[in-house]
Amino acid sequence: MNRIIFIPTWICNQRCSYCDYSVTNIIRGTNGRLVGYDLEAFGRKHSFFAELFWDKWIKYLEPHAPYHLDITGGEPLLYPEIEHLLQHLEFRSKWSITSNTLNTDVIKKMAFFNCDSWTASFHYKNEAIFTENLIYLFKHGAKVRVTLVLTPDNESEVIRCAVKFTKHCYGVNIHPLLKQGFSWDDTEKKRDIYNKFLDLHDGSNIIFADIKSDFNKYQQFNKCDAGNEYFVLLPDGKIWRCYSQILQEDNAIYSHISNAKTAQGKTPCDIGRCVFPCDLKYPDKE
Repeated sequence: MNRIIFIPTWICNQRCSYCDYSVTNIIRGTNGRLVGYDLEAFGRKHSFFAELFWDKWIKYLEPHAPYHLDITGGEPLLYPEIEHLLQHLEFRSKWSITSNTLNTDVIKKMAFFNCDSWTASFHYKNEAIFTENLIYLFKHGAKVRVTLVLTPDNESEVIRCAVKFTKHCYGVNIHPLLKQGFSWDDTEKKRDIYNKFLDLHDGSNIIFADIKSDFNKYQQFNKCDAGNEYFVLLPDGKIWRCYSQILQEDNAIYSHISNAKTAQGKTPCDIGRCVFPCDLKYPDKE
């Protein structure tokens, strides 16, 4: 099954201190539909034009069926008519989503028969709404895990939330802060916090992402599975070979989904700067 990292929108209704993404220069047409916007990420700007309508996505995705859509953003529940898009996916295909899970109205319009998993990113605010929506998702058959971002300043809050959510039978993913210019190794206090949560990892109820990527230290692989086992699908239908292309000086567009073809075997890496966890899964260090 083809894996597609799908970003239907970069727009988000939260502004978290640990996030390196922000959308600026939003332009809307007379009907309120997005005409375009700029994404500022890790000190670079990428311009995006009109987000595709859901029926156009269905047409473009059809040649890749069966596929697994790994939906992220931005906040994907802000994409207009996301529920229609998911209801009309090719019947053998599956989808997973990473969402802040705060858009109650959209969640209650969704069907979950082909939902593989739901990752609910908790942002330490609107906890009552977040928890209520988790209960709704669980009752309607969604496989829910909660993601908590660990920073050097929120250790006790992460522990409190991890205990709360596991007690209510939700799995918990704890992700250490991954941010440009930040390192978990530059002070003893940070290392101690990191190691404490590494000890909490049990591989099931609590999963701690043991990632110490440093955005000042890039890695390069001769070959990887980007563009083969997966590619990143952008809001306007264009494609990045992998998520690390967000660090490129220009838009670094790889293709467009209307003419995208799955490669055979590992393909040469032309990025030169690979730091994201989704890309680091597929190194060929020969």
